[in-house]
Amino acid sequence: MTNTQFGEECDIVAVLTPKPGKLDRVAELLTKLTACVKKNEPGVLSFHLYKDFDRETGQEELVLVEKYVNKEAYDLHAELPDFQAMHATFRAEELMAKPILVKSVKPLKKLWTLATLNFRSTFLSHIPISVPNSGLSVKSIVTAMNIRTVVEAFCADFANGTHPTTILDTRFTSNPEIYEYGPDWARSRLPYLGRSWTGRRSSSTPSSEEDTTCDAYFDVLGQTLFFEPDNREPTSPPDQFLVSASNGSDDAVMVKLTSTVGSIATGKKWVETFVFLFGRFDAQGRIGKLEIWSDSLSAWVNSE
Repeated sequence: MTNTQFGEECDIVAVLTPKPGKLDRVAELLTKLTACVKKNEPGVLSFHLYKDFDRETGQEELVLVEKYVNKEAYDLHAELPDFQAMHATFRAEELMAKPILVKSVKPLKKLWTLATLNFRSTFLSHIPISVPNSGLSVKSIVTAMNIRTVVEAFCADFANGTHPTTILDTRFTSNPEIYEYGPDWARSRLPYLGRSWTGRRSSSTPSSEEDTTCDAYFDVLGQTLFFEPDNREPTSPPDQFLVSASNGSDDAVMVKLTSTVGSIATGKKWVETFVFLFGRFDAQGRIGKLEIWSDSLSAWVNSE
């Protein structure tokens, strides 16, 4: 498990994915470690083991939610013989289906602690997170952090002017969908509006008027408008990224972006604010759907 850089209390969420048929063995080892921790490590404030279910893969998982008095206590925990022996057994018996996922988290308010797991909403790294009424799943915490990271990377690409093909290749699933809302009457000047762009263009298939792939969306957009993002602050601050994580198909991130926009036809420019809604994330956190709300009226007026 990795080190963290927290000044005081240190919160850790670790997700372990055993191989099929090995969950009970891993749970046995973790339960044994838990007893040793509670007996021998005064620097551990809480150390709880949960079982979860990955809806993407169908695999059962084990989740450790840990709290330490400080980083030094966490580092000491990772160096103790009981911890090292457990990981040696993981390797010797080949118990894990994939590497252990470890996340460092920190509640915005101390009265909301991960160990209770009985509240309906919380904040992770200053990210507002909405969760279903049934309560907060530990896996939702990890999911929220993963999808937020992907969206932050997308926003950085936007600010840096990364080529759309690269963005599609690295940030999106293999069969994404993009939809930018706008009135039908505006499509004569803004043909990217009000239609569903789906999938990716084959490398052997040239662009055409019938092309409705996501690659074509960026082609049409680039033939209509140009963008000059403010590299200093093109998106809303991370503490205003709205993340809804339920570890399922409804996971979503909403972000506000601002850019100077110009018309290719007229050269006129205006400052515009967009709202991007990212969803349908796959198991790797890649974006499956992007919905966009923009100032289509300004684009329409300035494109004549």
